[in-house]
Amino acid sequence: GPCGADVDALLFLDDDGLLPNQDTAELCRQAFEADPKLGIVTFRIADPDTGATQRRHVPRLRAADPMRSSRV
Repeated sequence: GPCGADVDALLFLDDDGLLPNQDTAELCRQAFEADPKLGIVTFRIADPDTGATQRRHVPRLRAADPMRSSRV
């Protein structure tokens, strides 16, 4: 980890970012624990007032709905 600590996962968040729920970090940890092939999790960037997602922040194949998971 950063500072030389031995960790299983790291979560980096921009200084202006907010996690959507209190359990978001724990859900990410559980996802890594459940799938040994998982290498990265990204977050949807949403306008805090409207919840709208700019399409350029959803780099996924054939996914029109930003709330629906898909392959990158």
